[in-house]
Parts: sequence; C-alpha cells; structure tokens
Amino acid sequence: MEKIKIFGKWSTEGVEVKDLGLKKYINLQPVVIPKTDGRFTQQQFHKSKMNIVERLINKLRVPGHRGKKHVLTSGRAVDKTLTHYKIVKKAFEIIEKQTGKNPIAVFVGGILAQIIGQLVVLWLSRQREYYADAHSREIMKDPMPLASALVKITYDIPAQSGNNALNTLYVAEHGFVSESLLSAIQRNDPTALKNAVEKEPNQPFEFISTHPSMKNRLKNLLS
Repeated sequence: MEKIKIFGKWSTEGVEVKDLGLKKYINLQPVVIPKTDGRFTQQQFHKSKMNIVERLINKLRVPGHRGKKHVLTSGRAVDKTLTHYKIVKKAFEIIEKQTGKNPIAVFVGGILAQIIGQLVVLWLSRQREYYADAHSREIMKDPMPLASALVKITYDIPAQSGNNALNTLYVAEHGFVSESLLSAIQRNDPTALKNAVEKEPNQPFEFISTHPSMKNRLKNLLS
C-alpha cells in the first residue's frame, strides 16, 4: 500500500521534532490534503491536532496590517483555500528544487530555528540591560541610586508627600513591597538590600522576556 504523502508528493517520514516542548504542538501526521474544515475549532489546544502545513495555509488568510493602522484585514484572501493550497505547494516545490531536500523537513527546521533565534535575541536584550546597569554603577560610583530607582519603579512607590491625607490619591502603597526591601532603600544600605533581594520571588518565564527581572538586575548591580 502506498504511503500517504502531503500534497501527494512529500512524506513526513524521517521528519522529527526533537524539542520535547514543541513536539506535541507540531503535528506531522501525513495527510494528502491538509484541510480539516475547522473540525477542531471548538476544542482547547485544537491546533496541536492540525497538520503543521495546514496551519501555514491558514496563516495566509490574514495578510497583515493595512497601512499604519493595526487592523488585521483578510482582503482577497477570504475563503480562497484553493489559492492558499497552490501557493504553499508551489513554495514547497521551489524549496525542493533549490535545496534538494524534503520541503516539509526544511519548513519544520525553519520553525525551530526561528524560535531558537528569538530566544537568543531575548537573551541578548537582557544582557544589554545588565551592561547598562553596570555602566551606571561605574559612572555613579555607587549602585544605590539605580537600585533605589528600580525598586520604586517596580513597586510603584510614590514620593513622600508629607501629607497622609493625600495617600489615597497614589496609585500604589508600600504594602506591595516587602518591609526589608523598603527599609534597605530608605536607609541606603546596599548590604541589607542585597539580603532582602535574595528573599524576593523569582520571575517565571524570564527567558521569554526582553528585560531581566528586578531581582536579577539588583543582584547583578549589587554584586
């Protein structure tokens, strides 16, 4: 029995997603025509059940922004499934001709490379923040001015008004910040601040952030 191939031309055999975090979300189940007619739209995480090539075809339905306005438009791409199908098939044929490789494997590899590349860019962005903080410490000859500013910005600590009657007008109160952290800032004590920072909770998913967490910036600044 002949094996099922996408577009009747390319097999998914040998195409492997080695990243365990992405493996269950990049569906490589072979189908002749990558079109499920929305049968998974009412199911949570339904995209993981949809062939990755069909997801690429569906992406073509929304070309992007119109001018400078952030308005997604469908334009002439609405309900043109056959047009999308032909575009992707033709693109795969070009990839196969130019690389001599299975275009499905090239496409999946491109997805992984893009994700890895984005993570590297985010890491570099965080390193630039650390370098900027270090430069500030060097210029000021003291880490406390920037450290104090970081804590105040992070916890939205208002300036002291000297009038308790106006406290209700502030956006935030000191209850959001630990007493040890606030006390260290008020006393301008770098040792106490360093100890207080160690007790702060870690920021989850920092690896997908453009900026380091306040905790890590302070630890780096006070080291």
